[in-house]
Amino acid sequence: MLAIPKYDTPTFVTIVGWIFIVFTALGVTGTLMQNVMVNFVFPRFSEEMSGDATMPFDGLIVFRIFAGLILAISVFSLYASWSFLHRRNWARRAFVVFLTLGAAWAAFVFLGFGIAVGIFNLPAWFAGESAEFPAGAAATFRVMGLVFGCFAAGIGTLFVWLIKRLRSPEVRSEFQPVLK
Repeated sequence: MLAIPKYDTPTFVTIVGWIFIVFTALGVTGTLMQNVMVNFVFPRFSEEMSGDATMPFDGLIVFRIFAGLILAISVFSLYASWSFLHRRNWARRAFVVFLTLGAAWAAFVFLGFGIAVGIFNLPAWFAGESAEFPAGAAATFRVMGLVFGCFAAGIGTLFVWLIKRLRSPEVRSEFQPVLK
């Protein structure tokens, strides 16, 4: 009979930790590119459009702050991913919080697209062709709402499952400090 080898570290936490590292590293890369755009490219466009190098376009300062905040959150998430892989309990809790926020956002998106599909079923909006709403727009919006709604429901379900799993006693026990 074939015996399954026992490992010292369970594979679930290791696999999830590496997945967190990959996705948060992609997030850091994306937000770094966004910050380059906001801090170097947009001011150039503003300068060329207005002819004044000292006056940035409205909202650039707020957008810079927002992009910097998103970069800081992404870097913290990458550090938390690395700490999760090293079985730090605070990192497990941080990802429970991140996943809870993600599940709430997915529910919000699911409800939003559900409402949108309901609105676009109103026949008065699409009674005839117009420049605003072409003939196939209602069907297109229904399909988009269905696809995005299913995607949000799937992501939300995955996040809830991960939250449940990360809070389970067997996973929690891996993150408890070992007393010597």
